[in-house]
Amino acid sequence: MKKLTSLLLNYFYIISISCAVGLMGSYALGRLFEYKIHNESFDISLRTYYINQLKDRYTLCILDYSINPNGKDMLKECEKIELKINLNKKKLIDEAPYYSFYNKHFR
Repeated sequence: MKKLTSLLLNYFYIISISCAVGLMGSYALGRLFEYKIHNESFDISLRTYYINQLKDRYTLCILDYSINPNGKDMLKECEKIELKINLNKKKLIDEAPYYSFYNKHFR
């Protein structure tokens, strides 16, 4: 009987240590995930600000071209700005894996 009780206590000890390690590990991973999301959200806000600046620049370029349609170089510049906008939008989505995972599964 003592051997059975001792064996059960050993199993209980192993299980409680395993649970404690699992909980500490999940807490640490949760904090790391939160830190990564915070960094990416800051980076996303900066990129969004840059994209909005490019959109404003594109609008001014198109308005300038509509006033003076003879400048073909102006139209090429507008197309370059539009390409920059599209590339930055793609980067915004592709280079934020933690944030997109969070938005996909937790919102």
